[in-house]
Amino acid sequence: MSLFDISSTRARATEAALSTEAAAIAAAAQDKEPDTEDSTADIDPDKLQHDIGVVQGITADALVQMAEWGITFSHTERLSAQKVTPKACIAGLARRVNDSPNLKVLFQELVEKDTELSGTACLLVWHVVTRWNSYLLSIESHIHFKGPVQWLTGHEQLKLKKYALTDSQWVLAHQLYEVLEIFREPTEYFSEAAVPLIHEVLPQLLALRARLYDVCDDTLQQNLSPLIRIGAEAALRVFDCYIGSMWESDFYTIAVVMCPDRKLKWFSDWNFNIDTIRTQITSCFAELYPGASEDEPNTALARPSGRSCYTQRHVPGAAAPVRPEADLMESYLETPIVPSYVLRQYGGVIPYWNDQLERRPRLACMALDYLTAPASSVDAERAFSGGRLMINHLQHQMSSRTFQSQMAIGSWFNTPLLPNLRHVASIIEQVM
Repeated sequence: MSLFDISSTRARATEAALSTEAAAIAAAAQDKEPDTEDSTADIDPDKLQHDIGVVQGITADALVQMAEWGITFSHTERLSAQKVTPKACIAGLARRVNDSPNLKVLFQELVEKDTELSGTACLLVWHVVTRWNSYLLSIESHIHFKGPVQWLTGHEQLKLKKYALTDSQWVLAHQLYEVLEIFREPTEYFSEAAVPLIHEVLPQLLALRARLYDVCDDTLQQNLSPLIRIGAEAALRVFDCYIGSMWESDFYTIAVVMCPDRKLKWFSDWNFNIDTIRTQITSCFAELYPGASEDEPNTALARPSGRSCYTQRHVPGAAAPVRPEADLMESYLETPIVPSYVLRQYGGVIPYWNDQLERRPRLACMALDYLTAPASSVDAERAFSGGRLMINHLQHQMSSRTFQSQMAIGSWFNTPLLPNLRHVASIIEQVM
């Protein structure tokens, strides 16, 4: 028989597929090991305990609030939804497939035969507690490989039926995936190598909150599950717990206002009280960046002795003189916003203000001081990952609050938040 005989080739392929399936069935028959749960060994124990407490308390409050609005679910719906979470059926099947060489080969063959699948991925992603967006990626993978997944979980002899999802659970998985997409953009943005700055973070956070409100209220009329809407309400409550403290300082709002493509218009579009913000930033500017007194000569506009007034104009390469009225906060706030494409021509908002240092020195100095402030003194990987924190291994008889305060003060020193030690000394004197 010819090696290239079509019927012979098809027969060998069929035999290979059957042998792979038989090997997987045989391995499943001998598999008596219980499912391994996601390891929490790499999670900081104090952080895990704190997170669990926060989630339980916030969720209880969200359940009460949503019940008042008529959004409830049954005990059966809750049990059914628990199988959709990445730590249950989705992660369980991914672990079984990837931990078994026979199941892995069988799954890859199913993927190759599925003509509806696109891309090069051929393995299920499972939930990893220390990995960014792990919930999203595991659900995304499960949905992408829906055909092979249903084939595996529907095969009686593979003993994977307990990982099968019902039609309603698949619908819930799709909804959960769509909602978790909300978090992909900010987490990927904040996980970049460069430290995110305050003026970059605040718009991201407010956009995140607005999208969560859309989910909670089902604004887009997607017929969302009550469980997902209640989850969004709980997420909003956690969000407000932390974002609420941010408004105690005017640093964040000032940083956004000093973005020439936003100014007060950005806050107006988000329905903030811009009169309050205007007063805050004007007072701060006058206090921290005072102008020359009336008794001081205006050296920027004064004509040097011995030179004609006509030679002060039309000089190639001469720097533009400082116009006092242009270097006022009131003038800056009243002028139209700078289009984003203009800022891109400068290379960004910080290069833009560097270019303005000669023409508007006070405004430019204030803008650069606030716009270059990092959003957090904690490195992004520690802030967003569930990994073990180093504080437990380094504090040595130091309380966590003392350690956190020490790190915060160290990162704030020599910035507008803490320009010198006088503020610290005054606080200590008041306490002592």
